[in-house]
Amino acid sequence: MLGPVKYLVKKTMQKLSAAEKKKVRAKIDAFDFSAYSRHLPNSFVKNYASCVGRDFKLWAQIAVFILDDIISDDELQVWIYVSEVRMSHILFY
Repeated sequence: MLGPVKYLVKKTMQKLSAAEKKKVRAKIDAFDFSAYSRHLPNSFVKNYASCVGRDFKLWAQIAVFILDDIISDDELQVWIYVSEVRMSHILFY
């Protein structure tokens, strides 16, 4: 599951404009991470290529909330599916 998430992160981040990346960073800063054991730094937008698996796992869970109103509905739907797969993996394994 990690490979497809890394690929989608790369494709999504490369497609974003500077203003959209700024929005993503702001949304990460404003996100309530209290339900998660770790916090994703807003530098994820710039340094995603050097992140580790746990960062991508967290991103797979929160991307839907962060990318809402930034990417197209079709692209967001892909992230919804990724999030659902990630959550089902947590619940059943």
